[in-house]
Amino acid sequence: MKNSKKQKNNFFLSLIPAKNNSVGLFKKNFLKLNNISLYKLTLLASLKSNYIYSTFISSDSKKILKDSEKLGAISIKRPKKLCLKNTLAKDVVYHFINYVKNKYNFDNFKNFNIIYLQPTSPFRSHLHINKAIKFFLKNGSTPVISVVDSKKPIEKSLKIINRRVFPLSSYKKVTFNRQTLEKTFFANGAIYIFKINDFLKQKDIPIKKAFGFEMDQVSSIDIDDFFDYQVASFFSKKLIKFKQK
Repeated sequence: MKNSKKQKNNFFLSLIPAKNNSVGLFKKNFLKLNNISLYKLTLLASLKSNYIYSTFISSDSKKILKDSEKLGAISIKRPKKLCLKNTLAKDVVYHFINYVKNKYNFDNFKNFNIIYLQPTSPFRSHLHINKAIKFFLKNGSTPVISVVDSKKPIEKSLKIINRRVFPLSSYKKVTFNRQTLEKTFFANGAIYIFKINDFLKQKDIPIKKAFGFEMDQVSSIDIDDFFDYQVASFFSKKLIKFKQK
């Protein structure tokens, strides 16, 4: 493996999932901000981190794999069956773990941790990654998930059935002032950190009792559709400091 960065017998392997096609926004991972594609922005942030031992990118795209290797990442060719619209993150992580186990003859993952970094979070920098890893270590290697203030308490959420609105909590709370309701957060998709053994025990990305690593609104922008991309483009000139290689 490359990028030998180690922290007190804890090895952090970053995994960047970057498939060729995407649902909702065509070729999303190839979209550019300040002339740098989304997958490269995440790749550069990972490679610049002080704590990540090795950076891996999982993709079915020859271009992504080739370009990532040039920058210093380890590429993993992902089978097409794991690049479908219904493919789960845990399936990609399983494939990654099996790759590492077979490639490097690992039998014991005791000191190995995964930091899962999605390319759709372009403003999650190496500084966020470093802080999140330190937060993870400080809290006894309990899983960490990046979160952002939802701004809208869950009590104000509605669902529609047969064109009629129904509250998720109570009708009364829907009209409460936001400040009087409990502050809530949601996972912004930027950072997931967990021990490989915890993943294997739970057979999924461990969420239960995870610690929340808070990020600000702009750093939490997650590109799902064209509107998100337009918003990200607006902020990119000020926030993206990388130079294209």
